[in-house]
Amino acid sequence: MIRGLLTIACALLVLAPVQGAGYAPSAAGQPADARSSSPYPPDLSDVVCPSTRVCYTVGYYGVQYNGSIFATTDGGRTWHPQKPGTKWGLRGITCISTTTCYSVGFAETTMVTTNAGRSWRDPHTPLSPQPLFRIACPTSVICIATGNSPGGYIALVHRLLLTTNGAHTWSYPATPIDRTAYPMNGIACPSARVCYVVGGYATILVTSDAGRTWKQQHNPAMDSSGLIPPLTSVACASPRACVAVGGFPDGGVILTTGDGGRTWTSQAGPARSALTGVACPTARMCYVTGSGGTIEQTADGGHTWTLVDSGTSTSLNSIACHGPSFCVVVGDAGFIAILTGPVQGGKTTPPTPIPGRPTTQPQPTLPPAPTPTTTPAPAPTLASVPCPSWNVAGMWQFQSMTMGAGRATLRQSGAILSGSVITGGVTWTLQGSIQGPNVTLSMSAPGQVAQDFQGTVSSDGATINGNVGAFSGGAASCLP
Repeated sequence: MIRGLLTIACALLVLAPVQGAGYAPSAAGQPADARSSSPYPPDLSDVVCPSTRVCYTVGYYGVQYNGSIFATTDGGRTWHPQKPGTKWGLRGITCISTTTCYSVGFAETTMVTTNAGRSWRDPHTPLSPQPLFRIACPTSVICIATGNSPGGYIALVHRLLLTTNGAHTWSYPATPIDRTAYPMNGIACPSARVCYVVGGYATILVTSDAGRTWKQQHNPAMDSSGLIPPLTSVACASPRACVAVGGFPDGGVILTTGDGGRTWTSQAGPARSALTGVACPTARMCYVTGSGGTIEQTADGGHTWTLVDSGTSTSLNSIACHGPSFCVVVGDAGFIAILTGPVQGGKTTPPTPIPGRPTTQPQPTLPPAPTPTTTPAPAPTLASVPCPSWNVAGMWQFQSMTMGAGRATLRQSGAILSGSVITGGVTWTLQGSIQGPNVTLSMSAPGQVAQDFQGTVSSDGATINGNVGAFSGGAASCLP
């Protein structure tokens, strides 16, 4: 399957969608394909590459079930499904070697393999239904997982899990944001003792003792005059040089530090989309991925960023690199993008079809992401004074780190709101109200943990940004 040609730092990008979420091993030399096992391709959440030939990616389809693991041993030319060993969806993965890896997911799932994925197991007993998002291991036996508190557990569940014995047992280290509603989304451990964690409300935490104690670091995104954006991912080329990304669907956030987080600097990026993944294979070279097929790159340590055409509008959730010339991007609907091999500057090379895949396939029906070449101007407002009341009824796109992405319908009668959100085949019922620009919704679905959405209509009416997700692509109107 060829999705397009993308030149990034003289590299060739081939996009290859995984077509299903089945677990039976595929034939040798063939890409992962399990359409007979499941009609739904998995949304791939995270990827890791412990070598230039071996990579693993994890994900799920639906809201929080049907975990998927795919692996390659030939530099991404073919991908094979593995049995995940759990019913829960998987959100994060890390490897300390090509054969020993850890993966985390919903319901405090922590999976381990020591045989290159031939078998996965969870050696611990979960203590809560807490979803875990990412995991990093500063040593071969010390690992730290990030997560969120499900509804009703805000005062009970810590946001970080720590193991010092290879995931056999886990503890909950105290952090400055315990007993808050702040989810912790991304983590990077550039040394055996130093790790950075990023999360909701522009939170950045750092440890210098391998996760035992944590301090919060101030950054410019915390000083926003409006809604404080979430940070979703962080990457570090060294213990002192890191890049953190995040934002809302109508605008990304990029923060950089060169002094170990004593100061963080906000950098201007060209994409008007939420940023969800970052990798820094060198101190000067970093890549960022995001919604709407967004890929950005920097060659000067994050001071300037350029937007490149990925050839897809699929949300790209994570990126991993092993050295500056081999990176893998993963996203929704089973998309896998391989960056491999230098090409001569200024020239293009026809992409190589992945064996066993057709060379054409219908393009996604979602509208393509904008590709401005300069930093976009701020969105225009409807008037010089705030809108006193809004009509938000209509069709929207909904995106959430915990609930997934899908279509939404909002209905409004006066100040009363109702409607539905469909994500991963699950229909969430919405009931709530709107007061001025403030939207409150109760989101419920059979068999799912209820969510309480609290958000604000943007000044141009194009988005409703909230604590558990965001509505975008609609057209709220200002009422007289």
